Amino acid sequence: MDLGVLMKPDISRCRNVFRRFMDDRSIYQILGLDNPNPKGTLIDAYNRGMRTETFIQEVLKHSMAGTSKMDVIFAWNNILSDIPDVMWEQIKDLRSKGYRIFLLANTNSWHWFDTEMRYDPHIEESFDDIFLSYEMHSCKPEEQIFKEVDIAIGADPKRTIYVDDTTVNREAAERYVGWRSNCWNMKSLLMEIEANELADAIVAQYKKK
Repeated sequence: MDLGVLMKPDISRCRNVFRRFMDDRSIYQILGLDNPNPKGTLIDAYNRGMRTETFIQEVLKHSMAGTSKMDVIFAWNNILSDIPDVMWEQIKDLRSKGYRIFLLANTNSWHWFDTEMRYDPHIEESFDDIFLSYEMHSCKPEEQIFKEVDIAIGADPKRTIYVDDTTVNREAAERYVGWRSNCWNMKSLLMEIEANELADAIVAQYKKK
C-alpha cells in the first residue's frame, strides 16, 4: 500500500507557498514539485536519502534573497494532509481478519518523522512492515524497490494486491513482481477483497458438494 492512498499530498497548496520565494520553473525542474518525471530533482534526491539539512541548503541556493531555513521547512510541510480515522479503522479491520498489510512509500526523513509524530500508535498497529524509499535508496516505480520488498515479504504474487494512487507505480508493481495492481484507493481495495472472498466461498461450497 502506498502512503498517498491514506494521505493525499496537497501539491497545489505546497506549490503556492514555495512561490513566495522560488519561481515556477525552479519549483518544477529543480525542486521537482508536481513533475511527473522527478528523477534528478531535489525531491527525488531527498526521497532517496539526501540529508534534510542538505536538501534545505540546496533549495535555498535556488530561492530569492532573504529566504530562510524556516521558510523552506514551512513550505515543504504544506504538502502534508491528514489521514482520516476511517482509514486506520479499515486497515485494522483487515488485519484483524488475517490480512497482512505493508506500506511502501516514496518519502523522506522529514515527512516520515512528521507522519510518525502525528499518527503513532496507529502506524505501529496498522502495518506488518514498512518500506521507505529514503531508507532503501530507491524510489517507485523502479524495479529494484519492488523486488526488494517482494523478497522481504515473501508473498504469493497471485494473492498480493498492490494499492497505489499513481498508475505508473501500479503498472511497475505488476510488471516487475506480478502483484495485482488494479486498486487505487481504499474503496477499490475493499471491493476487490469482497469479490475475492465471495469467489473463495463459492469455490469452497462447490468442493463440499
